[in-house]
Amino acid sequence: KKKCRLACAITDRKPFTRFDRYIPADATEFTLESFIDLEKIYALVLDFIRESGPEGEQLIAQWNQKLKEIGFDPQADLFAWWSGEMISITMPAAVVTPMSPTDSVFMIRVKDADLARRKVFGLIDLISQKLQESGQTLMVTPATVDAEGFRQVTHPALMMFLRPVIGVHHEWLMVGTSPGAINKCLAVASGKAPSIAQNDRFRKEGLMPKGPVRGCSFRDMSKMGQQLASVAAMAGMISGMVTASIPDDPPPMKKAKEAVQTGAGIVMKLAPVLQKIDFYRSTASVCTFDGDRTIVTRRVLTYQPESDEVKTAAVP
Repeated sequence: KKKCRLACAITDRKPFTRFDRYIPADATEFTLESFIDLEKIYALVLDFIRESGPEGEQLIAQWNQKLKEIGFDPQADLFAWWSGEMISITMPAAVVTPMSPTDSVFMIRVKDADLARRKVFGLIDLISQKLQESGQTLMVTPATVDAEGFRQVTHPALMMFLRPVIGVHHEWLMVGTSPGAINKCLAVASGKAPSIAQNDRFRKEGLMPKGPVRGCSFRDMSKMGQQLASVAAMAGMISGMVTASIPDDPPPMKKAKEAVQTGAGIVMKLAPVLQKIDFYRSTASVCTFDGDRTIVTRRVLTYQPESDEVKTAAVP
């Protein structure tokens, strides 16, 4: 029986055999996602164009020429090392600052760790070179991470906001907001620190996988209202900074400035309303695949208790 190529791009994914391998016990949010097979999708799109008519081959030739001009080979430069399953983790910041109360780690599974390392750092080096040619500096330094080869990357204009740490550990490309965030995940993976599976709240409100899964998630929503209100307030402040640099002339610019100011005012007034969204506690999900044709996703949404009992509802 011939399998559908599009379906295979969705179902032929490597499962997560141990969902909590990198997730710290104090994580406030995490998501494991199988995503799709980009290599299969890319080949499917090219074949569709090629078979679409007389112009198909010409379009493919033009596309390949463009790739050659920019020096990018999708197969050699991406698909040869990219697997694509993803993990995202949010946790309390190792060093809390007004700009960053949390730390995050984003991970992408790779097929070839050495090749992934060469390609990713090669891209960083290329960006650094291009910036130097334009008189700018991309700061790339060794990161204080409990694994080899991690680098911290930043730009002078972004040092207060963004100092990502990048590296490859075993079968995972890891990008973290700080060395501490990466180290915390590595400590869990090595067994030196407890995982989310030992978190009492997750055990009570989450969905504990009982085997390999396509996906899994948990999110603390107890501060959702405060977070939305903070985003609204921050958006208003940023809008104010933006409009201050917009001139009143010509008239279209003045109208644009007034529109932004009006929108910012509305958003800021929504902050107290958004803060009232305090009735959610957490949400969780688990996704499994039977290996044939059935993908099953189960979700639960937990509300804040009206009494001492936490109420959990299944989400259809």
